[in-house]
Amino acid sequence: ENGIANLEGGLPEFTVPALGGECHEAVRWPIHNLFFGGVHAVARDGDGRFSAAGDPRRGGASLIGG
Repeated sequence: ENGIANLEGGLPEFTVPALGGECHEAVRWPIHNLFFGGVHAVARDGDGRFSAAGDPRRGGASLIGG
């Protein structure tokens, strides 16, 4: 946003030029934060099995089967 990239904690280190020409500054957050949104996901594999993940920033959890 406005040439600034906010980077969530836990991402590998890299330099600002690696982010592309639109970015001239990077703000590295020390830990995971709700600022970055959240996602929960479910996938069905080619053999029909399911996998799932819940975003820990949103209290997410997953259960397969049951």
